[in-house]
Amino acid sequence: MELEHRSHKHPLILHEAQKGEAQLPDLCFVCGKRILGPAYICSQQCSFHLHKMCAELPEKIEHPKHPQHSLILHIEPYDIDCSWEYKECTVCQESWKEFTYHCSDCKFHLCISCSLEVKERRIVHGSHQHPLNLLNMPASFNCDACNIKSEDTSSYVCTACPFWIHERCASLPSTMTSSAHHHPLTLAYSLPLKYSKFEYRCQICSKRVVPTYWVYYCPRCRYFAHVNCAKSETGSVRSSDSENEIEAKDLDPNLIQLPPPPQKYIDLISHFPEKLNSGENESATEVNHLSDDQDQLKHFSHDHPLILSDVVQLQGSSKDEIQNDEIIILCDGCVLPISISAAPFYSCAQCPSFFLHKCCAQLPKMVSHPFHTKHQLSLSLHGNGDSDIADYFTCNLCKVICNGFRFNCVPCNFSLDVKCASLLGTIKHEAHKRHLIQFKSDDLPDFSSTGIFSFVGQVVKNFFSSYNLCNVCGENFSGLSLGCETCDFSLCNHHCAMLPPTVRHRYDEHPLYLSYPPFQDHPDEFYCEICEEEIDPNLWMYHCRDCDQSFHTKCIYKVEETLNFKFGETFKARNHPHPLTVVRENKRQSWCDRCSKYFDYKPAFECAPCNTIVCHQCILYGDARVSVEDIS
Repeated sequence: MELEHRSHKHPLILHEAQKGEAQLPDLCFVCGKRILGPAYICSQQCSFHLHKMCAELPEKIEHPKHPQHSLILHIEPYDIDCSWEYKECTVCQESWKEFTYHCSDCKFHLCISCSLEVKERRIVHGSHQHPLNLLNMPASFNCDACNIKSEDTSSYVCTACPFWIHERCASLPSTMTSSAHHHPLTLAYSLPLKYSKFEYRCQICSKRVVPTYWVYYCPRCRYFAHVNCAKSETGSVRSSDSENEIEAKDLDPNLIQLPPPPQKYIDLISHFPEKLNSGENESATEVNHLSDDQDQLKHFSHDHPLILSDVVQLQGSSKDEIQNDEIIILCDGCVLPISISAAPFYSCAQCPSFFLHKCCAQLPKMVSHPFHTKHQLSLSLHGNGDSDIADYFTCNLCKVICNGFRFNCVPCNFSLDVKCASLLGTIKHEAHKRHLIQFKSDDLPDFSSTGIFSFVGQVVKNFFSSYNLCNVCGENFSGLSLGCETCDFSLCNHHCAMLPPTVRHRYDEHPLYLSYPPFQDHPDEFYCEICEEEIDPNLWMYHCRDCDQSFHTKCIYKVEETLNFKFGETFKARNHPHPLTVVRENKRQSWCDRCSKYFDYKPAFECAPCNTIVCHQCILYGDARVSVEDIS
């Protein structure tokens, strides 16, 4: 079928793609959109293509956008008597090309795309019980669909009640595909009642999903997204985020991936002095060369000289500590395991339980750290200066107790363990691959004075602090944290920012993996095996893939709170006649023999000759001697 069209000098031939034949790769000359159906093409192969519908446009139309007069089809340059200085559509303000409908009297122009979008004046929409009327005039209002206040040229309004939505929201499809999720998303005009137990967040912008407004969701994964966020992510489904990760690595060669495995922490600690430009600072070590292949080191943290050891020497002296090609020993500095793959490390010939990574032994004594800009931080032991008291501290970043090295500010009572102090640079978290994140803190006055003024100052600081909602535990928090500048993704500094990727628990023989929402293809509820309560599907959890068992991060991490703690150290307490060993709460009991308080998963101190176990407070401030009558 041939068509003589005044927009082209050659005849046009109707082309309809057969089954299995590729579609035309070109765009329509009239509307500028891709050709997916029947089209007219030039018989002389001029690369001129028109949609069948565009080629058969009427010369005159009546359109609701301009009801006063008829609109005439105008084609440049063939209609020479009709030329305008501005080639802009009156409705969408987009520039038009050769084709447009116009009214010469009113100087009204309507592009082809707008002319084809004929909107009904009155519609019945599934989101509302009354008919909605089209309002063809600019209006500023808060949309009852997307909860966005904006000024649109067209909208739908209910004359029976105060219900008003954007015209673009009324045209939203009931289902759509999004590049942010691998399943189709379904449009709901409010949060479905079955999901009302928990407060949900948009998986794209991390902001709260208001239950009364429209939402796109996936029932198979309990995935929710604001309608505008879902629209912005339309397109083919991403198979992976590897491209985004490569782009992030190109931005910063020192990109830190969280959560890191233990070996990655060792790399961070090794480069820690370089990132702080602390190479000129005094090292905490003094090295004495003994031979060509062995160094002796005098370190402030230990009374005896330390010898640089390798795997062969260690295997020969302590074979019982090797299992599955991994050496089950912990560094006394960072409290991370020392494995066969680790670089050479230091050990003490007289104390078989003291070890130091080489990088931990070379940490500087003083650093200026961005997490605490008021004063310099000094490298110190966990103790308070008394060699006969086993003390530990709580890191101000991860809020986990530790008995390794710390960078400490005494006037501010501020401490960082070695792992947290080494987290300098651009950060990308596995749970938030879309954007980079960084450490943030409240820029508030210093209230570090003592006494009643410290208490009043803390109250004032808490009052003026801006609170964020943690994506991990769902709690409000303020202070030092990890957050995204682009969206509302935040991790509080109470364990959550530094959760390990895997943990083990006595309830399960398999490793438990840190898991992030949305949980793919798992529409059923999760219940914590420890507290037996339902887990909020918006929050992170630890999950066993073999047994399908789940745990709250706050429950499992309370049990594993001592991941940053080295047990087995023996010391002499001033108020007890025998040496005490730092242990986990033992199987016999979970309370202190002296004060009867529960250990609550904190370290305990055991005396084998006395067959007694006491808490940390009794060791520091009480009498650790317990009689047989007290135990019975």
